[in-house]
Amino acid sequence: LGCGEPAPVAQPPPARQEPTARGRMVRHGAVEGFIARPLAPGQDRVGTLLLVERVDEEARQAALLLAEQGGVALAVAAPTEAEPARLYLAGMPDVAAVQVACRRTACP
Repeated sequence: LGCGEPAPVAQPPPARQEPTARGRMVRHGAVEGFIARPLAPGQDRVGTLLLVERVDEEARQAALLLAEQGGVALAVAAPTEAEPARLYLAGMPDVAAVQVACRRTACP
């Protein structure tokens, strides 16, 4: 029986992944959609405006994926217009630039 350090034992991966982003539905004036942002604090983030047919589970997951990568994403569907939604996203203090990704059948 030795008096040394025990051999390290590999730990199994966690049963569930800890979230790195959070999302919620928002309404601000004429803008209504799903916004997702990272949990970690940050500045100079890229904001992505996702123009989608419907703010459904697929759109929410796409927004959350962008937020997990460190950006801020806003998914909007008609009748929300692109320009007010872009301005809303650009007005956030941690968003430095906004890009638009259109996933609608008819893009502006």
